[in-house]
Amino acid sequence: RIADLSDEFMRSLVSSIKTDVAEGDLVGFATSFSASIPGIFLSMPFFSAVREMFSNRPLLEDLLDRFAPGHDSGPMRRVLWFTDTFTDLNGVSVTLNKVAGLASASNPGVRIVTALDRGENPARHDNIVTLPFIESFSLPGYERYTLRVPSVLKALDQIALYEPDEIFISTPGPVGLVGLLVAKLMGIKVTGFFHTDYSLQASKIIEDETVTDIVESFTRWFFSCCDEVRVPTDEYISILRTRGYDPSKLNHFHRGIDTSEFAPRDESRLLLSERMGIDFRRILIYTGRVSRDKNLDIALEAYRSILSEFPGTGFVIAGDGPGMEEMREKARRLPGLKLIGRIPNWELPDLYSLADLFVFPSETDTFGMSVLEAQACGLPAVVSSIGGPREIIRDGMTGFIARAGDVGDWTEKIRRVLEMVESREIEYQRMRENARLRVLSLYDWNHIFSGLFQPARQTWR
Repeated sequence: RIADLSDEFMRSLVSSIKTDVAEGDLVGFATSFSASIPGIFLSMPFFSAVREMFSNRPLLEDLLDRFAPGHDSGPMRRVLWFTDTFTDLNGVSVTLNKVAGLASASNPGVRIVTALDRGENPARHDNIVTLPFIESFSLPGYERYTLRVPSVLKALDQIALYEPDEIFISTPGPVGLVGLLVAKLMGIKVTGFFHTDYSLQASKIIEDETVTDIVESFTRWFFSCCDEVRVPTDEYISILRTRGYDPSKLNHFHRGIDTSEFAPRDESRLLLSERMGIDFRRILIYTGRVSRDKNLDIALEAYRSILSEFPGTGFVIAGDGPGMEEMREKARRLPGLKLIGRIPNWELPDLYSLADLFVFPSETDTFGMSVLEAQACGLPAVVSSIGGPREIIRDGMTGFIARAGDVGDWTEKIRRVLEMVESREIEYQRMRENARLRVLSLYDWNHIFSGLFQPARQTWR
């Protein structure tokens, strides 16, 4: 009953905040937050009870280390991995769905914790913990990305029964905050995964310095509460250091891909030309969110520049997002620009195998799962010199790295690949083979999965 009452206070708070934020009413926001304080006080005795229940855990761990040195060879550690996104089409969801599948077969101690609607059925995995939620909302610029606010006390009761040994968190949203709360109450290690640079994306999408500062401050606070922060690329570890993140907590998080699923498919051109109407002499492709933060205008300007030199070349964009209406308007004026919207994950290898070049001008991605997918299918790529994707590419061997924001350099790098396609076929095929081989050697899930649950090598001191 107290949980239900506390949920009502929280539901009222979230509903009011949505209205106040939409109207820009900061006074109303403060009033709404003040009104929720009784709900927080109702929860406090239960927080104290959980903390007391687990207060002896460090002592027990110390006793085991002293008197049972082989205890680590026993049952696998229980890890709860919290995420606000699991069924969406984005890199975090793709990664965690793969983790769930691999863990189900080889590491039964791992559970993915999220909040799903009744219509979302993760039945293909048997290791999903679904938290009850009391309210949901979407963020400006991310209307297709729904955040759900869990019932804190009911979630705490559900999680305490599992008695986790460690907490992983992929998103600093409501579900991620519950994971952080659980870790602090139970006195266990919490590892945050920096998948997405939310503040940089906000600066590109909203273009409001105040909002960007708020997002940056909150994100930095969230990860400062973690005992360890895993980051997908060394490039982004350097970026976070300059932004004030504790360098002693930053470690490398190796991401991977299923190289049996993402592999070259020779029959793709005929299949997709019939089904999707993609029938160009040469094809550039982009897959992902269609949004300002992806810098697609750079790639479009470069494409416009090479059209006269390489007639019959098309630019295919697969994806959706808040910039889609603007992109449709551009497609009416730019010959060969074809928008095919969102397509299911299983069709992506066909699309990559069909194309001649993948272009990814984003400067805000910490990794770039789309780039890895394309490379696994043997597709050369041109990426920006700023951001995580540059680490996936070996410049001149599997694709090219173009100077961020420099249309001339993007044009030149795209031209170099198309010239190889036209007149240096052996060199181009070697680039395709190198792309595939590099992914097999560095990013195959079968090689890196077990390392996710081992202590990370410290990258910075």
